Order: sequence, then structure tokens, then C-alpha cells
Amino acid sequence: MNPTSTVDLDFNPERHDLGKDKLLRDGLSAALQIGDTLWIANDEATSLERLTLFNENNTGNYRYGRDHKQFSLDDYLRLPEAPPSNPADREEVDVEGLDYENGYLWLVGSHSLKRKKPKLEDGAKEAQKQLAKVSTGGNRYLLARIPVVESDGTYTLKKDDTQKGERRTAAQLRGNAQGNDLTAALSGDRHLGPFLAIPGKDNGFDIEGLAVAGERLFLGLRGPVLRGWAMILEVEPKEADNDPSTLRLHKFGPDQCPYRKHFLQLGGLG
Repeated sequence: MNPTSTVDLDFNPERHDLGKDKLLRDGLSAALQIGDTLWIANDEATSLERLTLFNENNTGNYRYGRDHKQFSLDDYLRLPEAPPSNPADREEVDVEGLDYENGYLWLVGSHSLKRKKPKLEDGAKEAQKQLAKVSTGGNRYLLARIPVVESDGTYTLKKDDTQKGERRTAAQLRGNAQGNDLTAALSGDRHLGPFLAIPGKDNGFDIEGLAVAGERLFLGLRGPVLRGWAMILEVEPKEADNDPSTLRLHKFGPDQCPYRKHFLQLGGLG
């Protein structure tokens, strides 16, 4: 299959190096177009990147990169993991989905556990020990929104903004480094609950996509896949009554449940 168009991304060299031999371009996990800007996430970073379109031709080729700006999520949200003394050791957010609706940029982390990758050069016994190590990444438990402000065709993020008399604030689902309201709600679910303790790459719970429609969010799951059936979660976050920077899961539907499951037969794919 031949591509109908191509998109070239030019990153500012000063923002391209993430440290520890990691480059921004090597871990791109989500992209979102707003006007002439392209918002990109790297799953090993704690920031969002904004690139601006500066070249488009009639062959369907696009080039983004003018005015590459980096937005640290720490400036807008309360990341579950406290910043370490060495910025290079910051726990990743593992952003796996971006969307834009009603003046807000929405983002979601994977919410997954991770298993240590074995190093075979360390020997068989040590590799077995490494395989047994499962850890949480507290910043992965992030479901949030940030106001987007437009001025002269340029879009930027703001923690707090008022437009037409309506206040808009950055907000995130209530939680901490061990989980959030979503994982708490799913802990007793007969399909998903048992998989919350399994790493994402082992068919455990793993969010891999986001779509927003009105007040509802649809979270695409890479795992678990059950006998070939994949799932999409539907949720409706709303501002907490006493804190506009905190979101709570609204109960909806005849069962008054804080989430709804949609099952898809994708032939074993998530």
C-alpha cells in the first residue's frame, strides 16, 4: 500500500534529547492536529510538543516544525510522582492518547504496570529475577484536560483561562501514584479487574487511545484482549463540586455505573 501523503517533523535540537540516550523522535506515542499546529507526545517524557505547519504542497506532503515549543505537564497538572533531583530520572507519563474538544486538550496515560526487561548478558538466574520484577509508574495514572487558547492562529496551553465569562481550568481525575478513580472503579469488574495487576505487555490492562465526543471519553484498550475480543471504555469525567482542578467519574446509564464497556471482535488485536 502506497501512502497518499507524508508528514515530516522537524524538532528543535535543543529539545530533542531526553537524556539517557533517548531522543524525542524515537518514542512518539500520540499526535493531535489543532488548526495549523500538531501536538505530539513521547511516551517516555512528561511534556507535550507543539509543532507548527510551515510547508504544504499540492502533492499531499506536509512539514511541521516551525516554532517548536515544549509544554511541561508539571506547569498545568499535579503529576502523581514527585519530581526527582535529577530531571533525567523523572517518571514518564506514558501518554497514549490526545484529543481536542470544546476548548480543551485531553490526554491519557497508559494506566499500565510494567515488567522489567531481562538482560541476557547478566546470566540466566539474574534474567529470571529481572522477569519477576513488576513495578508501577505513578505518572501513568493520568487522565486530564488542559485549556487551549487561540490567538492569531496560534494555539497554546493555559492552566486557567476565562473566555466569554466562563472560567476554564486544567483538571485531572482524582488519584495518586498507586492508581486513580478509574482503576478503583474497575477493580471489581469481572472482565477487567483481574488484569489490573498484570503488566500491559503481558495482556494486562493498558490504555492505548483516546477519543472525546461531547462530555464522554472513549478509552481504547490494547489489553486485555479476551478470546479475541478487545474493549473500549466509555467514561464521563466532571469537575468536582469543591475543586475545579479535580475530575470525578460521573455515573450514567440505567445501571448508574461510572463506566461502560464496548466489546469489539478484532481478531485478537487490541
